[in-house]
Amino acid sequence: MKLDFDEKYFSSGWYSDYLKNYKKLGKFEAKRLVEVLKPKKSWKFLDVGCGMGGLVLALRKMGYKAFGVEISNFCLKNSPAKK
Repeated sequence: MKLDFDEKYFSSGWYSDYLKNYKKLGKFEAKRLVEVLKPKKSWKFLDVGCGMGGLVLALRKMGYKAFGVEISNFCLKNSPAKK
């Protein structure tokens, strides 16, 4: 079975607004994560299945080292969190 996590996947159904809102969602997730975990700035975060990298970007803006892994070629090519 081949899974195809392409632009069509990320712009339909459950993910219909994902491409427009992934940064906003990432900010919300990061804020909540920091509230709950109360991490030190030395902590590193790994987001498995990071999509476009909204959570990774938000955590980096908050001063944390954050990394993401993703299997979608579409997301890998289009994510602003590539660095």
